[in-house]
Amino acid sequence: MLNPLRNVVSRLCGARLHLGITTKGIALARTSGGWNKKISLLADQALSSDQLKNQCDALLTLPSCTTLPLLVTLSDEWGHLFMVTPPHNAEHYSDLVAAATMRFQALYGKVSADWQINADWQVDRPFLACAYPRSLLNTLQQIAQERRMPLLSVRPYFVTVWNQWSSKLKPNNWFGVVQDATLTLGITSELHPQHLIGIRTIAIPTHGQNRDWIAEQLTRTALQHNVTAPKQIQVVGNQHHYWGDKAATPVVDQLVLNLVEQQNQSSTVASLPQILSPARQLIYCGVGA
Repeated sequence: MLNPLRNVVSRLCGARLHLGITTKGIALARTSGGWNKKISLLADQALSSDQLKNQCDALLTLPSCTTLPLLVTLSDEWGHLFMVTPPHNAEHYSDLVAAATMRFQALYGKVSADWQINADWQVDRPFLACAYPRSLLNTLQQIAQERRMPLLSVRPYFVTVWNQWSSKLKPNNWFGVVQDATLTLGITSELHPQHLIGIRTIAIPTHGQNRDWIAEQLTRTALQHNVTAPKQIQVVGNQHHYWGDKAATPVVDQLVLNLVEQQNQSSTVASLPQILSPARQLIYCGVGA
């Protein structure tokens, strides 16, 4: 029988569930509270897109999951990431929302009412916006409500790692996120590397291990955005699978995997692989954020 008091103490001490969802996989981990945070991998499995609710229900019925707060990280392929330039006469939040809605419709030709748009709202410079299907977000909310789990956040992967790593960016460097054969480039301001001015998603081809390929992508992206190509890109994710340590794209000092290991030397996750599954990559970055 479950001990209700133990679950209350777990919630008060900061125990959390981290759910990572890609279009092909789903992973779940639990972190303990306190100073000596531990992470336990509970599941990592393939996902049938039409079985999302059923699979989540099955995972969250585990005794170790009962009523714990839930944080969800979604892969970027579920939605859309795009930049918005605020109107010159913008004065109110509603002006920024209208600009983001118009930009979304212009880029994707979709009915904005079916999508939830959130953004790093800025009145004086371009800002990053993300749009995810309301049906997906409603399903996650329903799952949490039925399990009586506080749903603390639902975050896009790029936004999660950007918030985690942007303070470490150096001037004239761009930010990159590698997941599931996709490179998402965050083009940053030369003067303010913590300010995004553009974003581009690129499929990594089979010849993407060629150093010339990544140099070509940086040059092309710089021309498209009328900016100077970066000296380096600082990358988070499974970049070692493509470029390793000898590429012309030096990585950040700590990768998602290293971050988890350093924050939690006594992790109960045994023998973390060098190449994480995309869904596990989501939950580990969520733990560090």
